[in-house]
Amino acid sequence: MTAPTAVAILEQLEQKDAQVLNLLALCRTEPYLGVWLEGPELLRRFARLLLKQGHPTLALEVAARGLGKLYPDDHDLLYCRALALARSGNSTKAEWFAQELLARTDLAPALRSDAISLAGRIRKDVAARPADRADRPARFREAFDLYRQAYDLSGDTFPGINAASLALLSGDPQQSRALAVKVRDSVLSELDQPGKDRDYWLLATLGEAYLLLDDYTASKGRYAQAVRLARDAHSYGDIAAMLRQLLLLRDNGLPIGDELLGLFHLGPVVVFAGHGIDCPGAPVRFPAAPALEAAVRRALKHELDALEPNIGYCSPGCGSDILFGELMRERDAELHVVLPFAEEDFCTERLTYGLEALEPWRRRYEELRGLLRVTRHFATTEEFLNDQVLYDFAGTFMQGLALMRAAQVGVEAIALVVQDPTPQPGPRGLATFVANWRRTGREPRVIDLAEVRRGVDLTAPSLPTPREPLPSRKSERTVQAMLFADVAGFTGLPEPHLPAFFIAFLAIVEEQLKTTSTLFQNTWGDGLYIVFADVKSCAAFALRLLREMEHFDFEKFGLRLKEDKKPGVRIGLHTGPVFKGYDAVIGKDNYFGSHVSRAARIEPVTAPGCAFVSEQFAAALALAPDHDFVCEYLGLQPLAKDYDVCPLYRLTGGTDRVAHGLTAKRPGFA
Repeated sequence: MTAPTAVAILEQLEQKDAQVLNLLALCRTEPYLGVWLEGPELLRRFARLLLKQGHPTLALEVAARGLGKLYPDDHDLLYCRALALARSGNSTKAEWFAQELLARTDLAPALRSDAISLAGRIRKDVAARPADRADRPARFREAFDLYRQAYDLSGDTFPGINAASLALLSGDPQQSRALAVKVRDSVLSELDQPGKDRDYWLLATLGEAYLLLDDYTASKGRYAQAVRLARDAHSYGDIAAMLRQLLLLRDNGLPIGDELLGLFHLGPVVVFAGHGIDCPGAPVRFPAAPALEAAVRRALKHELDALEPNIGYCSPGCGSDILFGELMRERDAELHVVLPFAEEDFCTERLTYGLEALEPWRRRYEELRGLLRVTRHFATTEEFLNDQVLYDFAGTFMQGLALMRAAQVGVEAIALVVQDPTPQPGPRGLATFVANWRRTGREPRVIDLAEVRRGVDLTAPSLPTPREPLPSRKSERTVQAMLFADVAGFTGLPEPHLPAFFIAFLAIVEEQLKTTSTLFQNTWGDGLYIVFADVKSCAAFALRLLREMEHFDFEKFGLRLKEDKKPGVRIGLHTGPVFKGYDAVIGKDNYFGSHVSRAARIEPVTAPGCAFVSEQFAAALALAPDHDFVCEYLGLQPLAKDYDVCPLYRLTGGTDRVAHGLTAKRPGFA
C-alpha cells in the first residue's frame, strides 16, 4: 500500500465537493499522521476550508496543532488561529493574537492587510454586543480606521467595503458613499476576469456596495448570486458572515427588508429526542414492528424535508433516535451523537436491552458512529448504575450544545421530538427534555407517536425478558455546579505574611458568599471548593470574586513574581452528576465523584485572573435563560495531572470589563 501524502490530500481538498470533515478525520488516523509533517500547507488549507464551512472550533484545533511543535512561526496559521477565535466568539483572545501577528515585521502585505481587517472585525463584533451600546460609536470608528488602513495598504475590496459600511455606522454617510463607489467599480472590473464571476465574496461585496448606494434591486440580485454559489460550495460559515453584516446594518438604521434577508436562509440546528423501541413489559408506545419503524421514518423524513437542517444532535438509542441519525446522514448533514454514560452500558440500556433480538440496533449504531461526519460527545463516561438522572443530564447537555452550535453558525435551534402524549410511568427523560426546552421560551416540534401508530400493522416479534436486569432504585446522583479556586503564586508568599493574607483573602470570599446560596463550601490554605445548585449562581459568584480580586494588593503581602507571571485567583467550573454523602471528618454532607475530580483538574490549568469552564458548564449556561454570561472558546486543553484533554471555555459576563472591552495586556492564557 502506498503511503498517503499531503499532496494527495491537498488534491482531494481542491475538488468542488471535497468532504473536508471526512478528510480531516482520515488524517487523524494512524496511517495518515505523517501527512502533517510534510509542511504547513495542508494545515493551512484545512483551517481555511473549515472556516469557510462554519467550523471555527475545528479550524482553531487544526491551526493550534500546526503552531504547537510543527510550525510555530507560520504566519498563515497564526492568522487562522486568530480568525477562528473571533468566529468562535472569543474576541478577547482573538484581539491578543491579531496584535501579536501585527507586531511581526516580516508579514507579507496581503496578510498584514488581512490581520488589520481582523482587528477591525473584532472591534465591530464588540460594538455589536448589546451591553456595549454606550461605547458603540467609538468602537465603530475604531473599526472603520482599521478597515480603512487595510484598504489603503492593499486596495482589496474586502476591507474596502467594510470601511464603507463602518463609515456609515460611525456617522459619515458621505465618506461611506465615496468608498462604496470605489469598491463597486473595482469589483465590476474584477468580475470581467475569467473565473471571477464565481467568486461569491466578490459578488457579496458588490451587493453590499449597491446597498450602501441605495440600489436595492441590484443589491438583491448580486446577493442572490453570492448565496447560491456559496451554498454550492457548502460554505455555510461564509453565508452566516454575510448575513451578520446585513443584520448589523439593519440594526443600526439601514432599511433592509425580509425579502433580502430571506436569501440567506440556512437550515436550523435540530436537537432530537424520541421514544425508543419498547422494552419487554413496558407500556406499548413503539413496539418492534417493521411497519411502525417505517412509518416513524416517514414522519421524521417529512419533518426534516420541511426544516432542511444542516446540523443535528441526538442520543442514538434504538428506535426513533437511530432513525433520526440515519436520516440526517442521508442528507449529508453534520451529526453529533451524545452518550449519557459509559458506551458499553449505553449499548445495553438503550440499544439492545441485553437481548439478542435487538442486536441489529447495536450494529446500526456502530455503523452510524463510524461515519466520518459524525462527532461523538459524552455527557459523562461514568457507569449507568440504573441512575435515571444521567438521561436528564445528557438531554440538557445536548440541548446546550445545539444552542451553542446554532449561535456559532448564526441559525435557529429547533427541538424535534417523537413522543406519545399519553402519560406513562417509567423514566422521565423525554418529558424532562421537552420541559427544559420550553423553559427557554421555545416550543418543540412534536411528532405524535400515538397518531403514527394508528392504522399501522403492529405485529412485532416477541421479545424475551432482558438478561440480568438492573435493580430499580432511587437515583443517587444529582446534577450540581462545582467551583474550585486557588491563588496563583501562593507558594511564593513569605511565611510571616501568611496569617494576614488568609484574613484578607477569606474576608473577600466571605463577603461574596453572603449574597450566594451554596450547597457546600470548604477551604484549605488558599484553596476553595464550593458546590452550587445551578450554573448561573456558580458563574455569578466566580465573576464577582474575580472582580474583587482585581484590586487585591499582592505585593503588600510580600508576593513578587517574575515579569512573565502574575498573581491572581484562578477558578475552574464544571457541572455534572455527583454523589452526596455525610462526611464524618467535617461533620456535614459532602459531594464526590468523577465530576468533582474533573472540576478540580480544570482549576490548575486556568490562567490567573480568569475562570475556565468545561463544555458541560458552557452548554448548561447556553440552555439557562435570562443571563448575560459569555463562554469564549479556548480550544482543546490538557487538564492537570494528565486527567484528560477536553474543550475549555473562558467565562465572562456583561459586567466583566474584559469581556466587552479590548485590553492592551495579554489576557493571561496562551
